[in-house]
Amino acid sequence: MSKNWYCLRVTANREKSFKLQLEALKEKLKSQGSSPDQFGEVFMPSEEVVEMRKGKRVVSQRKFYPNYVFIEMEMNPQNWNLINRLPMTKGFVGDPGTRTSWQEPQPISDAEINKIRSFVAEGSEKPKPKVMFAEGEAVRIKDGPFTNFTGNVIDVNYESNRISVSVNVFSRPTEIQIDFEQVEKM
Repeated sequence: MSKNWYCLRVTANREKSFKLQLEALKEKLKSQGSSPDQFGEVFMPSEEVVEMRKGKRVVSQRKFYPNYVFIEMEMNPQNWNLINRLPMTKGFVGDPGTRTSWQEPQPISDAEINKIRSFVAEGSEKPKPKVMFAEGEAVRIKDGPFTNFTGNVIDVNYESNRISVSVNVFSRPTEIQIDFEQVEKM
């Protein structure tokens, strides 16, 4: 039997813990003489984002599909039961049955997984801002010589992580360019 990809819903913010549990399950199967090769990769699509915390620039991960993981496995009643018994599991997406009765869930095609992987690869080239801005949006400047000034977004440049903002300086509209980390949405 060959491995297929399946989407699994897990407890909120427990995707990494689920992956660790699955690794422990594989080791347990290996020590019992069973084949741990029935379970393949666990894939949690995410991208790096930049945000300001306590005045410092911090790079963190943003999940594309929060509370979901993609798992490569051989689907059979025993493996289905092993996964559904893990504490953080909420069930397979596309599973026509319940968590207590076996019915094979719909697998995800390799083409769909490859599309998600290419989407993740595009996003991993350079960290993106955690907050996205739109033209005309009201913002407050929180760092630099224009601290506490408010204005409207004129232009957003995601390549350079800079934003153009129109602020009133001496009762005249003035365009300034600042980094994403220096502004916050109002």
